[in-house]
Amino acid sequence: MRYVSSSLVCLTLVAIGCGSSSSDGSTGGDEASLFESRYCEVLLADVEGDMAIVSVFNTVGLNECPSELWEALNTDEIAREQEVFLALLNGPRFWAIDDAAGGDATTGEIEEFGGIAMQKVAEIRLPLDQALELQSRADPYADGVVDRDNAWIFSAGREVYELVNPDGEAYVMQSYSHQVDDALTSADLPSLGSRLQLPAGWTFRARVVPSELVVQATGQAIMTQDELRNAYQKY
Repeated sequence: MRYVSSSLVCLTLVAIGCGSSSSDGSTGGDEASLFESRYCEVLLADVEGDMAIVSVFNTVGLNECPSELWEALNTDEIAREQEVFLALLNGPRFWAIDDAAGGDATTGEIEEFGGIAMQKVAEIRLPLDQALELQSRADPYADGVVDRDNAWIFSAGREVYELVNPDGEAYVMQSYSHQVDDALTSADLPSLGSRLQLPAGWTFRARVVPSELVVQATGQAIMTQDELRNAYQKY
């Protein structure tokens, strides 16, 4: 599966949806839930004419991004070693889903960054001037569009965490992040709303789904994030 961001807001969220899946399109099946599985990502941006080519690598399916190796990564060193003009780190992140379904996101290309094995899961093209802005972070609670076809699966009985906008539209959390708060755990998520600086009319809720919840993206996914860089998909 190839993910292409059509919004700068969501470029750093693109790889969040690029999980490794099996040949039948499922990451889990009867295997253990993905919930709380840790992963990290490296984005490499190179120049081709007036366009930037951004390659997205992540650890999904390979390892859980060892802390001591991740914390030692230096983006300037990675850019020099990879001979690209920009390298970005995204993570660590932890899945808030139980499973995922969709096409195979991996390309088979494996790279090591500071001893951490990662696989290439996407290649994104965007204007060079936008690529130069990648180091700035997306505004929280702003919608961004990611072109993709996949589904997030939440098992029956799973507690899910949602943002609800003033129009009553819900966004379910797909991953939580350690990029702002490295002490955040799944135990903190039910009360997360008390920490968030929600815009007027927005609410946060935690609820248990009585039956399996499947959040499908067909062609496009509408994404947002909170100020802790936890990622949510509209459904």
